[in-house]
Amino acid sequence: METLNKIQKTVNVFKVLTLVAMILSFVTGLLLLTGIGIWHGVNEVGIIDKSDFSFAKLMGYNENIAVIWCAFVTVITDGILLAFTHSYLKHEIADGTPFTERGAAEIKKLGIRIIVLPIVSISICGIICECYGIDPTKDYSNETSVVFGIALIIISMIFRYGAEISRREDIGNAETGEYSE
Repeated sequence: METLNKIQKTVNVFKVLTLVAMILSFVTGLLLLTGIGIWHGVNEVGIIDKSDFSFAKLMGYNENIAVIWCAFVTVITDGILLAFTHSYLKHEIADGTPFTERGAAEIKKLGIRIIVLPIVSISICGIICECYGIDPTKDYSNETSVVFGIALIIISMIFRYGAEISRREDIGNAETGEYSE
């Protein structure tokens, strides 16, 4: 039981951290949208002299807007993944153990989402860059999320196996009338 308590405390810490990171991701997305609006205002209306912005000297309007839009898509995708992660961690704490059927199913879905959503994000960024007529300036690789997603899918199988063992143990204890603490 000591190990389970350590697991639960660790999960609780990660639940808080994912909540903070999720909020920061969505706030960053909101700030990026604001930045897009300001940049459009600067460019279209000429409210501010664009030559005052050092980054405007490095890239043109299309490059700047595409980079900001791609950053927006990326942080929103990260926020969504963090929301799914937070949901899983919240359910795991409520269940009291990671070895449940529901937990195993949730972590498998999370693994699949960690593979798929970044691919969708990369595709959207590619479309954005194409629409603005620029080459993607960032290496949008998905290797890390694929590996992590596969690891979560494997972990879900281990959790499912643990849930099956626990269920068999509960059934055996119910038949014999013995229960351990």
